[in-house]
Amino acid sequence: MRAGRILAAAAVVLATASVARTDIVLRGVEHYDVTASHSTGVLWEFSTADVVSGGYIDNAYVHDDAILRVRRPSGSALYRAWVYDAGQVAVSSGVVSRLDAWGTGSVDVDGGSVGDVYAYETSSLSISGGSVWWVSASETSSVDISGGSVGLRLNAHDTSTVDISGGSVPSLGAYGRSTVTLHGHGFLATGGLSLVEYDIVNGVPQYEVIGTGALTGTWFDGSLWTLQIEANDLGATILAVPEPASLSLLALLALSLPKRGALAASRRRRLATWVRARTLW
Repeated sequence: MRAGRILAAAAVVLATASVARTDIVLRGVEHYDVTASHSTGVLWEFSTADVVSGGYIDNAYVHDDAILRVRRPSGSALYRAWVYDAGQVAVSSGVVSRLDAWGTGSVDVDGGSVGDVYAYETSSLSISGGSVWWVSASETSSVDISGGSVGLRLNAHDTSTVDISGGSVPSLGAYGRSTVTLHGHGFLATGGLSLVEYDIVNGVPQYEVIGTGALTGTWFDGSLWTLQIEANDLGATILAVPEPASLSLLALLALSLPKRGALAASRRRRLATWVRARTLW
C-alpha cells in the first residue's frame, strides 16, 4: 500500500512538472506572456513573447521576424536563446546565461545580466545597459556598446566591426581583419601601445592603436575608462576617434536612431507583406 502511494505521488509530481514545463510554439502574430517555467520556446514569423515575473525558458529559438523580450524583474529568466533570420532578443531585466545570433538577427541588452553573447554572420549586438560577461563577434557581425558593462572580455574576429562609445570593457582581443573603433577623447597608450595619427577630421587627429597594452581615455559623458588590449592582429584595426564631445554625441545619436528606425520600418514592411499574402490564401 505504501509503495502504491509513493508511485501515485511520483506520478502526480511528474504530471505537474510536465504541465509546468510544456513547450511554447508561436506563429503568425501570436503573443505569449511567459509566467511559468517552460523547457522550450519557438517563435516564428511575427510572433512575440515576453518573459515576465515568474517566467523562465530553458532554450528559445527565435526565427523570421519574431521578438523575444526578457523582462523578468529578477532571477533566472532564460538559459539560452538562438536568434535566426531577422529575429530579435531584447533583455531589459532578469538573468540570461547565453545568447547566439545568426543571419541578420539582433540582440539588445539595456538591463539585466547576460552571461555570454556570440554574434555570427551579419547579426548585431547592442549593449546600452546591464551587463554581459563575455562577447564574441565573428564573420561580418557588428557590436555597438554605448553603456552597461562587459565583465570579462570582448573578442572581435574575422571582418566583424565593434563600436564602443560608453560603458565598461576591461579586455579586448582584435583578430583577423576586424575593426574596433573607440569614440572618446583624452587617450593615453601605455605598456607597449602606441597611437599613430592616420587622419585629421575637422581639425581633430584620428589615431590607430598599434600593439598591445593598456589604453585609457574618457567617454563623451565624462566617464573615465581603461581598456586592456590583449590581442591586436596585424590584419586587425583598432581606432581611437577623439572628436569634440558635443559634436560626437550628436553624431552618435544620428547614427543610432535611424538604424533602429530602419529596423522597425523594415519589420513593418515585411509584416504588411505577410498579412497581404495571408489574405490571398
